[in-house]
Amino acid sequence: PIQDTFEHYLDFKKPCYESEQIIIQAPPLQDIFLEPVILDSAIGSIQLDVDASADIYIDGEFKGKTGKYQIPVCAGPHDLTLKNSWALWSKKIQVNRGEQLKIQVHMKPRVLFLGILAEENVSRFAIKRAHDVLQNIIKNVKGVQIEDFEQGTLYIQEKEVPTKTLAERLLQWYETQKTDETLDLLKNMASSAEARLFLVGRIPREDIPRHFELYLFSNLSPFPDFIRIDHTMKESVLEAIQRFDEAPPVIEKIFPFKFIWTQHYSYPFIYWVSKDKSPSKIKPGMFFISVEGIKIDSYEAFRKAFQQMQTKNTVKIQVGYPGKNTVVTVDVPLIETPAEVDTSRQNIWLNRIAIEYLRWVDYKEESVKTHVARLNLGLVLIRMGQWSTAFEWFTQVQFNRKKGISQPTVLYHLIETYLELGYRDEALGLIERLKKEAGEATLVNDLGWPVKEAIKELEALLR
Repeated sequence: PIQDTFEHYLDFKKPCYESEQIIIQAPPLQDIFLEPVILDSAIGSIQLDVDASADIYIDGEFKGKTGKYQIPVCAGPHDLTLKNSWALWSKKIQVNRGEQLKIQVHMKPRVLFLGILAEENVSRFAIKRAHDVLQNIIKNVKGVQIEDFEQGTLYIQEKEVPTKTLAERLLQWYETQKTDETLDLLKNMASSAEARLFLVGRIPREDIPRHFELYLFSNLSPFPDFIRIDHTMKESVLEAIQRFDEAPPVIEKIFPFKFIWTQHYSYPFIYWVSKDKSPSKIKPGMFFISVEGIKIDSYEAFRKAFQQMQTKNTVKIQVGYPGKNTVVTVDVPLIETPAEVDTSRQNIWLNRIAIEYLRWVDYKEESVKTHVARLNLGLVLIRMGQWSTAFEWFTQVQFNRKKGISQPTVLYHLIETYLELGYRDEALGLIERLKKEAGEATLVNDLGWPVKEAIKELEALLR
């Protein structure tokens, strides 16, 4: 009932439609007949380009998994969330009527910081200093998403447990070699936290407080990655940041030649050159001096140059002969190849890169990258001592390639796994099979060590 002669505003609203407002005015208690109000639909869509498989939630409602399709939504503001077992990404978005909103997402591995533990009699200054340095690391890392969970709790076996307590338990069980208990706890934590990486700090007692330790756990292994940081040295902090950010590619760009460092010279020697893929100026016996202006006088310097190479198809290098002052500058085309991870490096964080390979193993349609990631995940788990789990990953690898990194490469690593697990007869059977199937297969990359030679050496060791 309208009992006055004033103007009144009527709003017509419906989800996913444009609202309409009209003004009415009439004598008191008189019926008003309106023309039909027709609302125009207000729908847009979201198209996601995500570099990992993830579940999609819009305003808390599950909408499916990432893929090549558009998601229709009502025009207006929305909360968009993507998550999987190792990452969480969230953003507030605005979708306009008729708009196809394209969003590109890089899913970063999620790391929960559980707290810094201090040994008895550690000063407040040392504790504050360690927290300050850690906040600097959290602020500057780009490859992972570190969340400060020091004051939080996780739901473990139907109980709310403070993360500081979990941190203490992890370190205590790790140091007392309770590997089964450690791994079970990590699996429960991963399930509760929707994350697979957990960071724990510890400050040792020192007369002059300079150091603190970081342990990076994952639910893939009971053994953490470890680094000891001297917070009076900038290089020490930068090294920790670098380890968080390092994510080796599954498809690498490499040189069409091989080189090696010796004890006698600062620069590595080139000892093999691909005749059909390398410029004629590059010869075996030359020094390999620089890449794009970066001097290759150490392995770490090469790793820096290697990272820059991955975005290029051709690089400028300098080579020269020992005992001569002549330096030759050459443009070298790079070769794209599947690559095995170098787990022999001492400064690599295995838990960190293992999570990175999970990015590819379930990523959209299967490809060479998918199977290289599975192969590398198996190699990382071998280094972690998880031979049975590594075996499971190796059995999921299927390469449709006839040379280089291919199926015989996987068979070779399966033989290694059989031998470590004590299945000698199965290993010998695979060796006989591999002798016939090795072909032009290699280890490391497409220009790497021939599987034929590797299997001969393995046979010799067995004899």
